[in-house]
Amino acid sequence: MIYRYSYFSLSDRFAKPMTHLSKIISLESLFLCLLIVGISQNVQAESHSNGTPVALNGVTQYDFKTDRLDVPLKVYVLKPSGYDPTLTYPVLYSFDADLSLGFMSIMSDKVARLSMRANRRPPIVVTIGYDNVQMALKRRIFDLTPHADTYNLPMRPNGQPWPKMGGGDNFLDILIEEIKPFVEKRYKIDTTAETLFGHSLGGLLTLHAIFTKTEHFDRFAASSPSLWFNPQATMHKLIAFHKDTTQTGTTQKIPLRLTIGGNEETLTDWTLQYSKNSDLRKKWLQKNKMVQNARALYQALSEQDGKIQIEFETYGGLEHILADAPAFFRALQFATTDGSP
Repeated sequence: MIYRYSYFSLSDRFAKPMTHLSKIISLESLFLCLLIVGISQNVQAESHSNGTPVALNGVTQYDFKTDRLDVPLKVYVLKPSGYDPTLTYPVLYSFDADLSLGFMSIMSDKVARLSMRANRRPPIVVTIGYDNVQMALKRRIFDLTPHADTYNLPMRPNGQPWPKMGGGDNFLDILIEEIKPFVEKRYKIDTTAETLFGHSLGGLLTLHAIFTKTEHFDRFAASSPSLWFNPQATMHKLIAFHKDTTQTGTTQKIPLRLTIGGNEETLTDWTLQYSKNSDLRKKWLQKNKMVQNARALYQALSEQDGKIQIEFETYGGLEHILADAPAFFRALQFATTDGSP
């Protein structure tokens, strides 16, 4: 087991001892990426009064329709720098493309360049979205939550009722049975090095996939998972799965990276400046216990030998919405494999 604490601040410089690729890749470069996100996320730049559309480097977009959903999807494939179509690459599958594609593109490119110097294979990144941020914010509550017969949920900070939930298992099936074959027909994928990454509700679904879709991925990276959902049901199931060693089969551990922002249970000064309904927001954060739940899960999985080999990292100074970026950066490292492609 591995535990790390990294402090991130938008005003402070930082340098922590790091291992593997993190010795090479400066975390200051990571937050330079964050400053660029506002430009790259919109995938546009204005060079004159009318503006000039600019495509993200190395990103290919596919329209993807499935009979299992009532809306079309967009599948984005981020090829590593120096991509060679004759070679085989590990792959990282991810959710929430509409919310994250900009910084995913930048970080993927930087990690690819530096991983090659370290004689490691950078991953192809495949991320799924809807080509519409508002659609994504609405759909993710259904598509990224596990099914349950009943739901016991806290009041939302916006005071609105909860929409329909429980489409996560279907969404995972689409990824495994339709999107993965779609990608494998077009790119040379190392099917022994497939990582699943998700943030927030995507992190919850990633943990859910460990005990429901175990054989379909080789590594899992859960960023700030919403363990409060229905409350802690996924957490309890994952712990039970980890401890159940009665099943026969491979004894190989399931690698899991679990990360959390250190400020995910408090409102930062920056957030208070723009947060609406701050009292409700404070109660939401305190009741959901994002940091406490993540630490409790790490402790449960690390204190007893079982099926899962866990790494845990806390990003001090970061709240929920910002913890996604360093978690993805670490997940890219996690997804690289030894040797040149």
